[in-house]
Amino acid sequence: MSLGSLPPSRLKSASGLFNLMRNLGGAIGIAVSATMLNDRLNFHYLRLNESVTHGVPQVEGLLAGRTAYWQSMAGNTLDAAQSGIAQLHALVLREALVMTFSDTFFVLSLCFVVAIVCVLFSRPITNAAPPPDAH
Repeated sequence: MSLGSLPPSRLKSASGLFNLMRNLGGAIGIAVSATMLNDRLNFHYLRLNESVTHGVPQVEGLLAGRTAYWQSMAGNTLDAAQSGIAQLHALVLREALVMTFSDTFFVLSLCFVVAIVCVLFSRPITNAAPPPDAH
């Protein structure tokens, strides 16, 4: 469809160029997405980490509950406290990942909306050779 209006003499070069640009666009898209995932994960983790501190009643309650659970399982208070903190870290990281993927999918959806709008306003190139007469 994208190469349908080209004359046969230029079709081979155009096909190679089209495939090159498609592969290059995919590689750039993957690199931008990976960079965005990494940066947004750091951002969200640091922002959530600011709110999860000692003295916050919800954090204290969660740590007390997790510590009591692990103490009943392991019997060692120090290991139980470290396990509770590890679970809190995993919880904050999980929430940061959810927010990160939400941001990334939002940006990707905006890219698709822009692409759809560009397709709607594009028009085909009509510089192809006219068809031969049927006489």
